[in-house]
Amino acid sequence: MLRLIFTLFVGAIVALFIGFGIHTFDPPPTAPDLGGIELKQNPSDAEVAAISAAQKIYQAQSERYSREVSLMSMGAAVLLLGGSLLLERRNPVMANGILLGGLFMLVYGVGRGFASRDTTALFVSLGVALGIVLLLGFRRFRPHPVSEDPAAPHVEVS
Repeated sequence: MLRLIFTLFVGAIVALFIGFGIHTFDPPPTAPDLGGIELKQNPSDAEVAAISAAQKIYQAQSERYSREVSLMSMGAAVLLLGGSLLLERRNPVMANGILLGGLFMLVYGVGRGFASRDTTALFVSLGVALGIVLLLGFRRFRPHPVSEDPAAPHVEVS
């Protein structure tokens, strides 16, 4: 039970560390400063135009940022998943924690891809995520060949 809890904890901490690292070193765009324009019940046409223009610029910046974060998250997920494969025989608990952190980053990256509204980037991100998860699943959870017992009777099927 303790191994399961530790694995979940490592996965969560790895994903949070990378997510906050991305946020720290590549901060999101700031919301528009409306320059003291107060929202009135009946704003003038110029005020509506200024607010609309500022919101469009902010939305475009946010979508670009989400696309960048999605790609960075996917890259980090690939590295984490590859690292988990390297550690799988040495320390299975840590490997599983890193694997889980990589999967969390994949989910986060796909979510940010949705926020980017860029269907091409989202499709590519989902394709990468699918490929990684399938490859990892085949590599990590493949059935191990059963060694035959030489003392067991051998039956041929024709």
